[in-house]
Amino acid sequence: MTKQIRRITWFVLSCCAALSVWAGSAAAMTAPSMSGLQLSGDFLYWRPGGLDTQIVRPTNSGGQSLGGATEGIQYGFAPGFDFHADFKNWRARWAQLQTSSRFSGQCPSGQNCLFPLQDVTNIGIDGAVNQATANSDLRLDLVDVDLRQPFGDYNESSPRTFYWALGARWARLRSNAETFYQEANGTTEDRQSRSLTNLFGLHSGLEGRFQACSKVSIEGNAGLSLLTGRAHLDDSFNGSVFGAPPHQSNVSQNVTVPVIEIGAKVVYAATKSLNAWVGYDFMEFGNAALKQDLVNDTDASTTFGSRSISFQGPRAGVAWRFE
Repeated sequence: MTKQIRRITWFVLSCCAALSVWAGSAAAMTAPSMSGLQLSGDFLYWRPGGLDTQIVRPTNSGGQSLGGATEGIQYGFAPGFDFHADFKNWRARWAQLQTSSRFSGQCPSGQNCLFPLQDVTNIGIDGAVNQATANSDLRLDLVDVDLRQPFGDYNESSPRTFYWALGARWARLRSNAETFYQEANGTTEDRQSRSLTNLFGLHSGLEGRFQACSKVSIEGNAGLSLLTGRAHLDDSFNGSVFGAPPHQSNVSQNVTVPVIEIGAKVVYAATKSLNAWVGYDFMEFGNAALKQDLVNDTDASTTFGSRSISFQGPRAGVAWRFE
């Protein structure tokens, strides 16, 4: 590990030295201007967390669960975008990510070799199923309007600059999921779930920039938001695999959601007006979405809980400053 850190450090310093030579007598890169207009766009490649769902577990010939590994919905990395507009001390942001996932499993004809699993407990499943399919999708929309202010006296040529930010945030999390089970005798079970959470509240953050060399800087940010809003969940079961009567439920409740976020990026100043960067981000919405558990296999009575949803992954972007 120590050797790897040394190699990375040597590589960064070498790149800085090469860029400094290439830059020649060019002026040093400056901190973001607090007086003009700057537009930027990022390509996101984020992976959602907290939404992976267990669908089935392999069984033995008697239809009894073998335990061990399960199979089901697993979200991978997906593309998104993040746009910013900076003018003087104000910043507006619009970000969006949309992704989907699918699972399908089937036994040989006439056999029930998959043990059904879901966000359900005590449901009296008797035996296994022949096939299972599941589809799920998720969409995040995010809008921020912040006032940004540097700490102390602002100097664009300073090698270190720190900012605080305070403003408003609106966020919406929307997901849809459907799971279908079928036994070898044709008995089926279908579950559909739709979740929607709308949030609004206070957003705050800290940003820092360190000038690594004449054309390269390292920037980092950490943020905390406290959002409130309304979470909705529509959930339905139809069929007889679970041994419970068909039912449909609709629930809506007020939620308070803390949001934490942290990120870092390496910025290259191609010209005085054009910057480009690559970075990595993590963001988590605590207890932001409702979930439902079927707890009684005779009258389909239910309990409701909440779950956190996170996003993390790399980003790459460019910014243009209008002088």
